[in-house]
Amino acid sequence: RLQLLKQFMGESLLLTLAASLIALLLVELLLPAFSNLVERDLSFGLLLQGRVIAGLAAAIFVVGLIAGSYPAFFLTAFQPAKVLKGEIKDHGRSRLRSTLVILQFAATAALIICTAAVQQQLHYIKNVKLGYNREQVLVMRMRDREARKKIDLIKRDLLNHPNFESVTASGHLPTSIGSQTGLGWTKRDGQEAIHSYNTTVDYDFINVFEIELVEGRNFSRMFATDSAQAFIINEKLRDLLGWESAVGKPFGRGDEANGKVIGVMKNFHMHSFRQEIHPLFIQLGANWSWYASARIRTNDIPGAIAHMRGVWQKYSANYPFDYFFLDEEFNKMYRAEERLSSMFGYFTMLAIFVACLGLSGLASFMAERRTKEIGIRKVLGASLGQLLILLSKDFAKLIILANLLASAGVAGCLVCHEPMAAKFRLSRAFGLDGFFSDRIRGFAAGIAYRQFPNHQGCTC
Repeated sequence: RLQLLKQFMGESLLLTLAASLIALLLVELLLPAFSNLVERDLSFGLLLQGRVIAGLAAAIFVVGLIAGSYPAFFLTAFQPAKVLKGEIKDHGRSRLRSTLVILQFAATAALIICTAAVQQQLHYIKNVKLGYNREQVLVMRMRDREARKKIDLIKRDLLNHPNFESVTASGHLPTSIGSQTGLGWTKRDGQEAIHSYNTTVDYDFINVFEIELVEGRNFSRMFATDSAQAFIINEKLRDLLGWESAVGKPFGRGDEANGKVIGVMKNFHMHSFRQEIHPLFIQLGANWSWYASARIRTNDIPGAIAHMRGVWQKYSANYPFDYFFLDEEFNKMYRAEERLSSMFGYFTMLAIFVACLGLSGLASFMAERRTKEIGIRKVLGASLGQLLILLSKDFAKLIILANLLASAGVAGCLVCHEPMAAKFRLSRAFGLDGFFSDRIRGFAAGIAYRQFPNHQGCTC
């Protein structure tokens, strides 16, 4: 028995060592692609540090011992006389195999749920109505102070190109309004003043970004007082001020309400969905504008960019032309979540592949053990389809049970999805349609992969 123990343990340790060496080779080959995925500069040299090597050696030793312990201690405990008499029962080992299949597929199914949750959240973020239109907006940064003073001329020249529908200038973009001010005139009865985000815009800001007005009107050149005394606020600020209707109410920045509200715009997220909607007001002040934003037609985007570059170089010789598209700037806010989704996807495919490998090996073992039974049933007239059903039904039950267990993958879904959803103030609930489709895919993958060894066993 001692010789058998040494043999089983030695084989297990050698296999674990060989697998680890192959894994290190794959890491070396795939590390550049993984570095691009996580946007980090990763080096294989990090694995060659003393502590890492020691940890890897310890892991190989522990995994090898655990993997070899079952055949080493359980199989060598059989008494030869009982084996020859057929007195050894298989019930315990059968339950162990079933448990391993269930746990493996349950873990895979839970990972599928988490991946689907992340992907649904990202899809929702990219398609939800923001309160403004970020598509087809070409933005030019205006760092030149002298050029900012000529914004009306810049807008006129930009609109001379047929691909430019409308142009606006603003201190901030709808995706990144960062300036805050205290409204001192709201401080009363010991209460603190309301603080609000704000930015300066020109007359076309609302139209270019297609921001919806729920009350009142837009800025207009027909009203001379709009240039200094008109404000448009959002619904959040209106509610904080306790107004049912805001149009005509006195308003101002700082300690005095020396202007008035002319309109109320629908709430929109001026930052990422990780933050709640904040109070906001806008006022005219194009000379303080750091951005010129143009809504363009898509039939000649390179031509539109070239025209904008020419206009900028006409009015600014000291600063380089710097442009971007608003939707690309918006997508940058969720780069980390996109990387997470990609990583989940790759690891899910790997988990499915490993689970199917284990299932295939177990299915081959089961089919080989039932070779005599299969032969007898074929002699008695059983068809190939009947034999496949016979060999698959037990595994189908295990896979169904694994998927039900992974519906504690709904607990796994809540563990994975809710913390992420909590980071976003607008969140899409993980629907039952996605949940059941994931269960069906997992079941179909398991059954389909199971059929190959079954088919071999039934046609032998």
